[in-house]
Amino acid sequence: MAQTYFAILTAIGEAKLANATALGTTLQLTKMAVGDGNGATPIPDRNQTALVHENRRAPLNALFVDPANGGQVVAEQIIPEDIGGWWIREIGLYDAAGDLCAVANCPDTYKPVLASGSGRTQILRMVLIVANTSSVELKVDPSVVLAPRGYVDQVMTAHTAAIDPHPQYATDADLAAHAAAADPHPQYLTSAEGDAKVAEAVAALVAASPAALDTLAELATALGSDPNFATTVTNALAAKAPLASPALTGNPTAPTPASGDNDSSLATTEFVQAAILAKLNATGGAPLYAARAWVNFNGTGTVAIRASGNVSSITDNGTGDYTVNFTTAMPAANFAVSPGGNGSADPITGVNCLSSGAKTTTSVRISTTNSTTGRTDFTNVELAVFC
Repeated sequence: MAQTYFAILTAIGEAKLANATALGTTLQLTKMAVGDGNGATPIPDRNQTALVHENRRAPLNALFVDPANGGQVVAEQIIPEDIGGWWIREIGLYDAAGDLCAVANCPDTYKPVLASGSGRTQILRMVLIVANTSSVELKVDPSVVLAPRGYVDQVMTAHTAAIDPHPQYATDADLAAHAAAADPHPQYLTSAEGDAKVAEAVAALVAASPAALDTLAELATALGSDPNFATTVTNALAAKAPLASPALTGNPTAPTPASGDNDSSLATTEFVQAAILAKLNATGGAPLYAARAWVNFNGTGTVAIRASGNVSSITDNGTGDYTVNFTTAMPAANFAVSPGGNGSADPITGVNCLSSGAKTTTSVRISTTNSTTGRTDFTNVELAVFC
């Protein structure tokens, strides 16, 4: 009699299993799918790539070698009671890549859903005969699958029979040895080691500090007990004049250099006044006044200035008549003129300011005369203005 219900590897499954066996790797089966065959029990075909009509696909709950037959691999899935409402006539196994690697048919089985009034937990198993069972591996996330009762009983029996079922935890002997150890926590400092570390750190902090500044209290006193000492010092420094091009205000003072000093020292007003008097060979307390303008010129022919200060030009108004023009105007016209000169054999000569309109802030008009000829051009005329 021909076998009606059976499981086979698909062509894809055969190729992947053969490749895994040759390379020493594994075929990672991850999910089982069930379908209703569109109302008829299908015949498994090795060329299938999908079920005829798939109703559900979910992770495998278990994949193990049959204890009674070492050449058989058993794939198992649990369908909870709240899932169903369809017939089961075909089963497929998929690998991690999503390829259908094995397919089987089964007797018609209706999977009720609890909401319909009847429900049950359904366990499905597919048994595969393979040449090398070590080439087949279950690859699932254990947090999303259910464990069958037999599997749980098997695991718990092995667990309770183990001499040390919880090797990650310390035993009574471990705890006793820990408590008896001279230094059960070598990763931590002992009291003596801690004291030594603190003393070493304090010594390094104090270093070569003077005795008056080797405590925090002494440092605080030295800083004026100012919690904002850094800000206070920064603000004080900001109020100081810079070394480069300082803009001093008020009445700054400085040491007065020695008389005759000739270097880059700052010159005080006292030094300046003494230096001026020394240059002018002046003594006593009478004030000194400098000329606002001066000139020495030849008044004959075309007037020619030999030397001058604050004099821009000489206007020749006629014989013995000149106007001296200032480069910078005088603050007022009531200045004093000190004229002089010569140019005639007649010993009685003179240089005088003209009386009418002779002085303005921008010029002064003078005349040169002798006792014989009256107004005469002089070869040497000198003039100084004070105000």
